Amino acid sequence: MQAVRDLGYEQPTPVQEQAIPLVLAGRDLMAGAQTGTGKTAAFALPILQRLAPQASSSASPARHPVRALILTPTRELAIQVEQSFRDYGKHLPLRSAVVYGGADMNAQIQQLRRGVEVLVATPGRLLDHVQSKTVMLNQVGILTLDEADRMLDMGFLPDIRRIIALLPQVINFDIPHSPEDYIHRIGRTGRAGAGGEAISLVAPTDLEALAAIERLIKKKLDRVLVPGFQPDGGTAATLMGKEARRPSRREAAPREAAPRPMAPKPQRPMAPKPQRPQGDPIFSTPYEPSTASASAAPQAEVPQQSKRRQPQVAALLGGGLKRA
Repeated sequence: MQAVRDLGYEQPTPVQEQAIPLVLAGRDLMAGAQTGTGKTAAFALPILQRLAPQASSSASPARHPVRALILTPTRELAIQVEQSFRDYGKHLPLRSAVVYGGADMNAQIQQLRRGVEVLVATPGRLLDHVQSKTVMLNQVGILTLDEADRMLDMGFLPDIRRIIALLPQVINFDIPHSPEDYIHRIGRTGRAGAGGEAISLVAPTDLEALAAIERLIKKKLDRVLVPGFQPDGGTAATLMGKEARRPSRREAAPREAAPRPMAPKPQRPMAPKPQRPQGDPIFSTPYEPSTASASAAPQAEVPQQSKRRQPQVAALLGGGLKRA
């Protein structure tokens, strides 16, 4: 705060007012603002504030590892950003350095060997130091891409990906097709027995590569669905390592639980049985001449002693009824 007052800052600009609280909270942030609106201070001030508890006045390089890495597209911007860190952190026992191409590499090596907490670099020269093993990035906790859009326009994307792969706080945006590459990447999250965290973004097309990794490490990786990116039910079950199967009878009804009442099976409607007629009109009705009055009159049952003997052939018309 004393350095800010010395520089004459009184009120934060809009980008500073919105960005500083998020960086202090450790949130990931992407911000854009016009030139001259204080973007450098928007990330430099909260970075220094976060590193202040780890600041050390010791002369030992081991007490000053690289904790914050700032990548810039040009040497001019790299020099400007590193100078801002010097100005803002002049009252803190934190060290900063800048490395860029086109300058004496040996002088940069000497500076890095003394230990720095804040390193500002262009991607190409930083990779030169990594290859020469003159810089270690295994304790970097903050990564800033200054003018990221310009770096991508200048073709720095492959270098940026290589640098990100060297950092610990590892995120696999693409699942490595070689399981050995996965182990190599996540090994950077922890050194000398230290713990680390590796996160991999997995899509349905990555299931085969994910299975190969799990077979090699002999461990099933924890799975979490990202809100807003859930696939359909069947694919989600496969991604989460669950087979879409019907539950067994034991899973559906544990022994401790009381058996659920079973619904009665639906009965097929049965055709009604033909009922045997109590009497056949041929045998129970006496013969009468066919007249209009006779046909209109209701048929009445008469005693079994008919006036006329029924012909035997009439038994065939009754469908083979047994006679009493």
